[in-house]
Amino acid sequence: MDQLTVSDRDTAYVWVGRDTGGRPGPAVRLLRRAGAALLGRAEAEVVLAHGPAGNPVVRIAGPANAGPVELPVSVSRAGRIVVVAARAAGPVGVDVEEVRPLPALALARRWFAPAELAWLAGRGEAGRAVD
Repeated sequence: MDQLTVSDRDTAYVWVGRDTGGRPGPAVRLLRRAGAALLGRAEAEVVLAHGPAGNPVVRIAGPANAGPVELPVSVSRAGRIVVVAARAAGPVGVDVEEVRPLPALALARRWFAPAELAWLAGRGEAGRAVD
């Protein structure tokens, strides 16, 4: 896991792995790794669960006089990639999309600020969908 931290800011962490056709194995490994790293326990102690709204969480047993400690996580898949994101301070989301041709300028006219639209319009046509 590479870390890029910013002073006085909460940090979101992202783990990336290869997906195997939607099977849970790669995502489970990444979820356990996320829980272990951010909750300070061994991967074997991390339990995968769902929160009240059905969102994924990783959980470890808490002290005897308290309940379990939970960490909300986000999982996304696209093509052969699976991504897990988490942060200690609360929920964070991640969304992975495959690069595909888009009507970039039409979308930018609708959603981008004028400076962003001008930047995109100045890019070559081949790179616009990626940019």
